[in-house]
Amino acid sequence: MKNTTVRLTAALLSAALAAVCIRVLPDAFSAGTGLRADAAAQPLTVQIAAESVVPRASEMTVSVQIEGEIPGKAWIGIVPAGVSHTERDSDNYDVSWEWLKNVQDGAVTLNTPNTIGEYEIRCFDADDGVAKEVACIPIRTTYRGCMGAQLSVKNRYVAPGSEVKISASLSGEIPDDAWIGFIPSDAGHSEDESDAVNGDWSWAKDISDGGYVIKAPNTEGNYDIRIFDGDNNHAYEVARVPVYVTADEEPKGLYVDLEVPDAVFRKAKIPIKISMTGEISKDAWIAVIPSEVAHTEKDGDDHNGDWARLKDIQDGELTLTAPEQVGNYDIRVYDGEDELTAKEIASQPFRVIYSTMRGKISTDEAWVKPGKSVTVRVNVTGEYPDDAWIAFVPTEIAHTEKDGDDHNGSWCRVKDIQDGVTTLGAPGVEGVYDIRMYDGEYDGAVEVAFCTLTVSQKPPVRSVFEPISGLDLNDKKGTLKEDDYHVLGWTREGDWALYQNLDFGDGASYFTLNGISAYTDSSVELYLDALTNPPIGECMLSVSGNYGKYIDYTVQIPTVTGVHDLYLVFRSASGGECSQVNSFVFSKEAPPSSTTVTTEPVQTTAAVQTTVTTVTTATTAPVQATRLGDVNDDGSIDLKDVTVLRRYLVGGWDAVINEANSDVNKDGSIDLKDVTVLRRYLVGGWGVTLD
Repeated sequence: MKNTTVRLTAALLSAALAAVCIRVLPDAFSAGTGLRADAAAQPLTVQIAAESVVPRASEMTVSVQIEGEIPGKAWIGIVPAGVSHTERDSDNYDVSWEWLKNVQDGAVTLNTPNTIGEYEIRCFDADDGVAKEVACIPIRTTYRGCMGAQLSVKNRYVAPGSEVKISASLSGEIPDDAWIGFIPSDAGHSEDESDAVNGDWSWAKDISDGGYVIKAPNTEGNYDIRIFDGDNNHAYEVARVPVYVTADEEPKGLYVDLEVPDAVFRKAKIPIKISMTGEISKDAWIAVIPSEVAHTEKDGDDHNGDWARLKDIQDGELTLTAPEQVGNYDIRVYDGEDELTAKEIASQPFRVIYSTMRGKISTDEAWVKPGKSVTVRVNVTGEYPDDAWIAFVPTEIAHTEKDGDDHNGSWCRVKDIQDGVTTLGAPGVEGVYDIRMYDGEYDGAVEVAFCTLTVSQKPPVRSVFEPISGLDLNDKKGTLKEDDYHVLGWTREGDWALYQNLDFGDGASYFTLNGISAYTDSSVELYLDALTNPPIGECMLSVSGNYGKYIDYTVQIPTVTGVHDLYLVFRSASGGECSQVNSFVFSKEAPPSSTTVTTEPVQTTAAVQTTVTTVTTATTAPVQATRLGDVNDDGSIDLKDVTVLRRYLVGGWDAVINEANSDVNKDGSIDLKDVTVLRRYLVGGWGVTLD
């Protein structure tokens, strides 16, 4: 029997999926990873799901949902739970893996290890020793799978070598190497100990019509008929029934059959059905006892949990309280309380578990500022204890319940979550944190799900060479917000949007804005790091009047390198609604196609090279010398002058200007620099005067 090797194929994508953790570490958005934080660049986001308890040495199917670009060396694999979450350690200890690019139809097949225990399915964005973990869910491997059994015999006293008919009720998935056999009662109850001394035996799959005939040993003594869910030293004893082999006439005695649930929650009531025939002694007893405890009356009595006298049982039913500690236990019955003469006459194993809880947790944010409230979406299925909890925990902390509980920050009970949403306060110290969910508050509780985010004053660095959504801003002034077309709209004169931690690399010289100006000519000014700095450029948008169809506008800027914050300041010729911004991007060279206008470099007062947009038009207005800045020569300087001058510069609308009044910076040409100076004069900023 020991030479039999069986590989199981489990159908594992059932309704009870394991917790899904989108583990996207925000600090992965750095040069060389191929990942970007902006929405348009579609960062790698991975969701994985699988059954949480799987048979050892089997093929398991993992559901994988991928968004964004998949790096060539991204991988997914099974790793022992105790291994550090670095890519190097995970790679050194993985037991089965696959390249993420080989995921087909949203699924991948992995081979579970031979050894039962706690494992995790982890996904990394590269195979270089320092890659980031982008997804992780816990799983447990087990030998027994979901096999259940109830055993009984008609007569507990049998003659040596006689045939014994067993009534067997099997449930769940029955592994091909599950087996049943006669074992001396004093033999250890592990599979390898039982297998070493077994007598007549058979594969459990050969049991038909709920019954099987097995031959009793030839030697008198106390025996068990035991059934195991596999032929491996980690297999589980699913059920047993004691039988006494004796040549004497059947003695008078007590017969007991038990029905016990396969699993119960810790500290829960265990419903037990008991059938008894024969004489019940006054000190016969039934109790909860750890499975690893020897089956003598003395050992059972020394380690029993909740218990009762058989004589006190009414109507064949009783309840005992499950222990607080999770693990494998027996319900055992002894026919007396004398440690020398009393015998175990019935035993049925069961498991104490924390919960059947499964779940997902997620947030909309990859980073948050210290102390900020974070909205967490929680999806929970199955049953769970009242003490299940969710909390902020530093990412580097081990994922056991004890370690998580010792280092948790803001937290709440899962039972108190309403409508699948809760709010937690981000830690006050910058760093990388998990939001973890555990199915209890005791050693042995399971981490059901987690997601990861960065707590920092600024967001992770992101490249300007990939499109950045206008909505992906970090701060703002004004009413600007997402409009019906899912772009940044509702901008007004003087509003601004801040985009932090943008990486310009070794140099960007062009800015392209994808957007429109629906009602009035407008522009977007660019400032680095602070609004008090000189602008590095201005992008002019002419009226398009066509929502939803966006145009690329490109302007040359002084070459910018390194990491900076970027302010987009919105300007309107009418002082009202400005532009809509779908996205923007920087480049080293001018884009091949966009609404790009001729540019020429000039020197700003900040002594850096900049570029302004100039347009030459054949339209020439008569010179009417009146007042500098009164472009339309109506006797006043106001926004109408800004509008007329900009229309004149883009060559449309039959704009007529007073050229002498329009060269407001007196540099000898009429161009967008004059528009900028005039508008700043009107809003009273930057110390601009007209004289």
